[in-house]
Amino acid sequence: MNPETVLDRVSTYAPAEHVEQLRQTLSQAEHAFHNSLLPHDVTITRPANVAHILAEWQVPVPFIEIAVWSAALPVINREGLLSHLDEEQARIASHLVSFMGLLTEYRRRPVKCEIKLPVLSNFWDEGFFVLVVAMFLDALRYSAHSHKRHDKKEMALQARIIFDAIVSQHLGLHSVQKELRDLVFQCEDGQRYAEVKQRIDNQRHMLRLTIETIEAMVRSKAEEYGIYELKLQHQIARPYMLKSPKYKGRLDACDLVSFVAILPDEDTCYRFQRPLHMLGNAHPDPEGYHPLHHRIHIEPYGPLNFYIRTLESDKEYNSGVLNRWQNGEKRLFEKVTDLIPHKTSRIVVYSKHGDPHFLPYNATPVDLAYRTNEMTGHSYSKAYVFGKGLVERDYPMEDGDIVEIITGYRAEPDLTWLESVKTTEARKFIQQWEARQAVHNNDKRIAPKIPALSQEDKDITGAVIIPSEYEGTICHRCIHCRPYPPQHICAYVTHRGLTIHQVGCANIHDRMQTIPISWRASNVRSVSRVLTIEAWDHAGLLREIFENLADYNINIIRLDAKSRTDMTTHIVISLHEKNPEIVEKIRHTLHTMSAVQSVMVDQPQETAISAPYVTRTDAKIFNPYTLQPVANPGIFFGRRNEIHHIWRTLESGGHQNSILFWGQQHIGKTSLLRHFEARILEDPAPYYVPVYLSMQSWQHHQRINDLVLWFASQMHQSLAQLSTKHPFHFQLPKINYVHLRDNPEDALESYIYQLQQAITSQQLIVMVDEFQGIRQAPNNQGEVLISCLENLLENFRDISFIFAGSGRKSFIPHRLQNLASVIPLGVLEPQSAEDLIRLPVRPFIYEHRVVEKIKDLTHCHPYYIHLICSKIIDDAIDQPVTKRVLTEKDFNLAVDTLLSGNAGIFSQLLEATFHGDIVLDTLARSPASAGHYMEVRSLLHQLQEKLSQDRILDILDELTELEVLEQSQEDSNVYRIRLPLLQNWLQKNPHYR
Repeated sequence: MNPETVLDRVSTYAPAEHVEQLRQTLSQAEHAFHNSLLPHDVTITRPANVAHILAEWQVPVPFIEIAVWSAALPVINREGLLSHLDEEQARIASHLVSFMGLLTEYRRRPVKCEIKLPVLSNFWDEGFFVLVVAMFLDALRYSAHSHKRHDKKEMALQARIIFDAIVSQHLGLHSVQKELRDLVFQCEDGQRYAEVKQRIDNQRHMLRLTIETIEAMVRSKAEEYGIYELKLQHQIARPYMLKSPKYKGRLDACDLVSFVAILPDEDTCYRFQRPLHMLGNAHPDPEGYHPLHHRIHIEPYGPLNFYIRTLESDKEYNSGVLNRWQNGEKRLFEKVTDLIPHKTSRIVVYSKHGDPHFLPYNATPVDLAYRTNEMTGHSYSKAYVFGKGLVERDYPMEDGDIVEIITGYRAEPDLTWLESVKTTEARKFIQQWEARQAVHNNDKRIAPKIPALSQEDKDITGAVIIPSEYEGTICHRCIHCRPYPPQHICAYVTHRGLTIHQVGCANIHDRMQTIPISWRASNVRSVSRVLTIEAWDHAGLLREIFENLADYNINIIRLDAKSRTDMTTHIVISLHEKNPEIVEKIRHTLHTMSAVQSVMVDQPQETAISAPYVTRTDAKIFNPYTLQPVANPGIFFGRRNEIHHIWRTLESGGHQNSILFWGQQHIGKTSLLRHFEARILEDPAPYYVPVYLSMQSWQHHQRINDLVLWFASQMHQSLAQLSTKHPFHFQLPKINYVHLRDNPEDALESYIYQLQQAITSQQLIVMVDEFQGIRQAPNNQGEVLISCLENLLENFRDISFIFAGSGRKSFIPHRLQNLASVIPLGVLEPQSAEDLIRLPVRPFIYEHRVVEKIKDLTHCHPYYIHLICSKIIDDAIDQPVTKRVLTEKDFNLAVDTLLSGNAGIFSQLLEATFHGDIVLDTLARSPASAGHYMEVRSLLHQLQEKLSQDRILDILDELTELEVLEQSQEDSNVYRIRLPLLQNWLQKNPHYR
């Protein structure tokens, strides 16, 4: 490469003094490169060639100089060449040389291993990798024209394993990725590459008339719909795209040509889809989603790919991080850590394994240690920052730092850490450790302050036996599990004293820190019997029950009654009576009452004075299962990790304090939001104010800002209901509807600000369910609301949003992904699924193999577990009281009933994507192979008359992403239906369509 060509290109965007400086650097580097004796097996990069690549990408001159010097640095004489650079440039150049050396070492290993992005995390981030990619790209070009087959093979392997992911995923340089893959193809099979390239060149001039005809048809149809600002570009396939054996035959226009439509804005992009569909006689997605990528069948040319983008999104797609740098979205290369844009309120630091951690500004290594886990924080000894060495424990970490936490042998935090830590969890863990030590040492000088004790705390303190070293410590009951005798219990040390939990309580943070305790025998009242009554609710029911009990002169220890919405009531009565004959007479007397449906008697139990009565409140006469979302802890199981993630996100603070849950329909998103809302409202002094709203309740209107008006009014209505309840007491501001219509973003921001002032002592949590419905809003209303939400997420750190939506992950708004933590929501874990099957149905008991069959048939999907269990319990309730064991026969009857029903219960799976039901039906009716997998080749053969090959492959990808299908781990070319129940239903109903 001629250096003058490089300088001419640089002069188009750089000052003249920088160009002259680069001229001198290129001259010295080229001289050093030609005079060095480089080994034959190193990666060859030539200074002028690397400079030319970076100049084409418009990289600033100082960083071109770093790459130029790095390309010229041999193993010998490194010190002399590094003297030409300043300290910062020399440091980065050394890392570049180390990285290229790592690649050389990788090629020398007799046993090859994959070097992926996490392994590279101890170098640098985006800016460093841009320089590395340019140097490697030049080396790959050199190898592609080399005669050394081994060198070409190893370079191609590095390109595929290491650089393809960096270029596409990390940097977004899709235009560079195409060249990279072409060079890999050329290195792996030069002869085949030349043949394919020649075929493309021969066809290019023959397709000129075809391309012009198609472009004219598209422009004409677009103008019919009032779209005049259309820039239509065509792209010819690259050789690597046609290396598959299926392209050895005749190449048609649909194999070689694709089109990119550039439009002025996103609204026009969506409007352009209609003329495009009309042109190809295509139909929009029945789900209402309109991804801006279409495969349109245009006669007589066949199916053609159309990509619809704005000019900015096209630049972003092709140039990625380079486009953002050129647009001035960040400071250009002042130092490498400035190359990744992050909000000033938080930083992102990386562990030595490449795991990212979001921390507050000026967070310390101690914060990072506690963010990893509690024991790592307690054991913190020192920290090593790559590129900076060992740092102090109060060192304020910078954005992009790569930190290794070094732990000691003793898990004993230093209380002085509290002066420098910035995160909530670090402060909480240190204070909890301090409280445990204070209780253990009985040191009153540092004992934590205990608030005024309630009567319940006094009772529970006297009701339990605790170890002697905790003598005198105040106890209180966990507000979630509410333990009572004779349940097995344990204690957990907090800053308030000892919290008493059930042994299996999900709110125990660290089970290694629990203390075994027991109930005090001296605090137990005499034997009692508990009656559980199910009856029709009416005025005077309790009076009638008491009149019947009065004849027996029985002491009632406790009574609890709960009315249900279905006009029934659940009554539990604890009686102080040992004689079973008298208890049986009482049961018979109550059962003769016309309103009473059933009366059940528990075995004799001991009841503690300080704890609630011991009763079988989970014995259900009415079916507990439902097809509606559930928030009741008695029927809500699993999702522990998701609940903990929500709390950790809220407690961590920072700018990214919002979450987006995404998964199938009926997977439990609404139940998760409702359960979280219920847990907040259980708190007697809640810090958070929950607002729940669902996009499903929104009705489509044609006025442009109705969706924002609906959003604000729904929040207002929800908060108005809360404000009337204890302990929520606040005065709501009024909504300015006129301002919302005229300027929705500013008006919504003003309304939220007023809300914050109204609930100053609490934090607002807005839960938006069925969020995928925002894409179905007409007149660009969805984009308006997303812009408003993005503004709220940016400007209001004290408000958290929890979104829940379904569909393909590609449908998640891109801007929202940058501002919220995206959490996939899948099926239940096996243990949680078993709990959902076993626990709600007491006093019924399943045979063990029945539970396993339900788990296998439903793939632990909560919706289908509810379906099967609901049918089993419906049938069992009608059986005699003595029949309490649910057998395989009950299971088979319930499943047969479901399989003979209509497709309604499977609609969200069958309609997950357009024509997906055809593929699912074919998969289900194919001859069963091992594990019910089916090869793609066989599927294509059976569906060749109904769908095109590309459409089938797209459907398989979509259904796999939606977790309706799954691929075999051994062979990615075979698929099966993920839900066996759906497989069985399709086999039994082959003609449902």
